[in-house]
Amino acid sequence: MSHWRDAVRAATHAIGAAILLLGTVTGCDTNRASGPYFDDIIHPRFDDTVVYFYRVAGPEVPKSSDWIYAFNKTIRLDDGGYTFQVVPPGRYLISLYSKADADDLWFDLKAGQTAFFKWGYVSTGDRYGSKVIPVDQTQALKELPNCRLMQLDPGGRP
Repeated sequence: MSHWRDAVRAATHAIGAAILLLGTVTGCDTNRASGPYFDDIIHPRFDDTVVYFYRVAGPEVPKSSDWIYAFNKTIRLDDGGYTFQVVPPGRYLISLYSKADADDLWFDLKAGQTAFFKWGYVSTGDRYGSKVIPVDQTQALKELPNCRLMQLDPGGRP
């Protein structure tokens, strides 16, 4: 009987260790929209532009991380998350990919402007298609309070 208990105990410890290891390994893929909820917009200085990117949480859309390419970098957006960038005024490519694509969006951002871009989904039957949607401030301020600030990963990367 003692051997049976030892075997059960050993199996329980092995399962616990496997769960802990799995949590550690997949921890880098956890939802990083875990910062404070959106409260108010940041007003740009007269010579800057503030650009918000956000992704409204919803049960009908995929939960995996998505990325937007803007300002020569990749910006991660998780379900229910938002982030912002302060950039100089100018003409910018905002896209789902870092290379030229038919869906590329070019925007002229002006000094003192605050711009809002929403990660959107378009249902195509049993699949979803993604797109970046420019939205006006009124719509953004209705949707952003349900979003949380994206946090950096432990290595300091967005």
